[in-house]
Amino acid sequence: MPAVDGGEAGMPATWKSALSDYVRCASRTDVELSSDALRNVVADERYVRLQAARLGRIAAAPDSSRRIVRSETRARLMRVQETAGRVAVDLRLAKKWRYASGVEQEHVEFERVTMNERRGRWIIVRIEPQPEEKRFAAARIPPSGLLPEPFLNRVLVGSRNPGGGKTRYNRLKAKEYADRWWNSANPKFHRFDVDCTNFVSQCLYAGGAPMNYTGRRDSGWWYEGYVQGRERWSYSWAVADSLQLYLRRSRSGLRGEAAGSARDLMIGDIISYDWDGNSRYQHTAIVTAFDPDGEPLVNAHTSDSFQRYWDYRDSHAWSPATRYAFIHIPDML
Repeated sequence: MPAVDGGEAGMPATWKSALSDYVRCASRTDVELSSDALRNVVADERYVRLQAARLGRIAAAPDSSRRIVRSETRARLMRVQETAGRVAVDLRLAKKWRYASGVEQEHVEFERVTMNERRGRWIIVRIEPQPEEKRFAAARIPPSGLLPEPFLNRVLVGSRNPGGGKTRYNRLKAKEYADRWWNSANPKFHRFDVDCTNFVSQCLYAGGAPMNYTGRRDSGWWYEGYVQGRERWSYSWAVADSLQLYLRRSRSGLRGEAAGSARDLMIGDIISYDWDGNSRYQHTAIVTAFDPDGEPLVNAHTSDSFQRYWDYRDSHAWSPATRYAFIHIPDML
């Protein structure tokens, strides 16, 4: 690697140049599916091994159509901490991949990059991935048993289901909402630090799913926002584990049916993710498309994602213990 900004041969003389070299190299490795090039710009062997494992999972996809043929990465500095001879940067990486199948996926990753200055050159000594989708929003889980029958708050629901009878789930509108807001926040709703389930609930609501308004946070499925400074929404609206429990237990209104596999899902259906295999789900995504082989593609928040392959094997959140809940939303609610 040539010298940059007049530094010692082989290494950049400013931390920004070191960071720029790394971002270019990281984008290259996504296409090559090899971490070898990272060794030229990163001195953190632990991170190189971690990336090698992630790239290996992508390369192991059973179909060659999932091979990444083009990668673009845009980096944004979220926070910079500078001390003498040391810089730590919180980095937001917006990635856009094109697969051999023609699918174009976009997603956001976060990393903390630490660089040290040694004899006039900057070296990346540590990179810590921040798998946002693995963060868990805690809540009290409703007890097992029957859930209350839906009580529709007409102020919230309006005339969407005026007679209190069945309403058709509009999968196209749920998808359109997911595509419109996948990387931004609808100002009509609060955006959470862990926002994946809040986003999916909004998509379901946009598709016509009727709110089950109980006024109790540990029951129903509902959202009012902040009322006199108090949080007014159910846990099932905003917490991944609570939503998948609600969908499985509900017998009327919004409810879900277990699907046998990802390929059994439809547009507007839901996938819940248990990264640790401990039966507590930490992430939620909504199916918005399919690749040419029939594999679902999903949109999600927290680590914002557009048409991402459903299995998330490209994420640092994934582990061999990962379990999925495939949830089909019935046509009539």
